[in-house]
Amino acid sequence: MAVKTFFKTFFWSLLIFLVIGVWILCNRNIGGGENLDELDKASAREQRNLIVFGTDKSGLRSDVIMVFSVDPKNNRLSLLSIPRDTRVKINGSYQKINAALSIGEESLAIQKVKDLTGLTIHDYLTVNFQAVETVIDELDGIRFDVPCPMKYRDPDQDLYINIPKGEQVLNGEDSVKVLRFRQYPMGDLQRNQVQQDFFRAALEQKLRAKYISKVPTLFSLVEENIKSSLNAAELLSYLNAVNKMDEKTVETFELPVTIADPYVIMKSAEAEELFTTYFGKKADHSQTE
Repeated sequence: MAVKTFFKTFFWSLLIFLVIGVWILCNRNIGGGENLDELDKASAREQRNLIVFGTDKSGLRSDVIMVFSVDPKNNRLSLLSIPRDTRVKINGSYQKINAALSIGEESLAIQKVKDLTGLTIHDYLTVNFQAVETVIDELDGIRFDVPCPMKYRDPDQDLYINIPKGEQVLNGEDSVKVLRFRQYPMGDLQRNQVQQDFFRAALEQKLRAKYISKVPTLFSLVEENIKSSLNAAELLSYLNAVNKMDEKTVETFELPVTIADPYVIMKSAEAEELFTTYFGKKADHSQTE
């Protein structure tokens, strides 16, 4: 299945890319990230869950929240997308889960994902959209078929989107606008699909020999805009596990939700089965907000 192949390639390529740049810094966490108390411990052979936050240029809003689960025992990689509008309780009041990063940084964001899902989270990776914008410009843009006219204004975020429908070459700034646009009938659920389609197009166009010479420059640009609990040696352990998997064992999922504007609310029963089957959850968990 094309989507499964894409996520295997994306995850593996991201790890290779980071390892090339930081292999000489094996004892330093990437971007100065911390080994947070909220992170769980795992043995080398145990299923591991890596949470990825994609942030806006301010680094405060987590527009993308994904959990990658690497399961060596079952030779399987699973990906869970969590909508940014998912309802959680923070400091006694309901808020969207993407607010957790701005309120309490990665510590609170990780804890809210754990409270919501009951999953163990072993590592995190935070990527600023500034890195995406700069790298795409360095790679001369991405040809992409924009699925609909995208028009949106948000002065508070300094975000102004006006991109026509149709196939075009997007520069870094417009690429990030496409990734952040969310004015769809189904909101984040449709936006997640557009993000997947965009990254698939980027990989198909840019994972070519002629771009290898740009790796040192690209890593320098990315390293300034990411942070993680992982060091190079730990990245290699993820890479080794993923490298052994074939595409038939890669699964991608959206968090099961119902819409309750302005939030989406997790469907606990459906999510419980998903978490237990694919994300290493070992016991029943009542949703905690």
